[in-house]
Amino acid sequence: MASEFDDHLELRDYLNDRQKQAEFKAGLGDATFLVGKFIFRKQAPDISMEDFIKQTINELIPLYEKLV
Repeated sequence: MASEFDDHLELRDYLNDRQKQAEFKAGLGDATFLVGKFIFRKQAPDISMEDFIKQTINELIPLYEKLV
């Protein structure tokens, strides 16, 4: 069964591999994409969602700053 995760590419892999960057850009067309981070509640039930969101935003800020 296909999953929504089948076509995900880790940001670290994308940034470190020019071939993956080229393949991604070639296949993107007019599609949209999302940059973010997943949390699986069953694997991390004790994590504060607010803290997780704050941490993720802080991790993504440098990436967004490079885009400006």
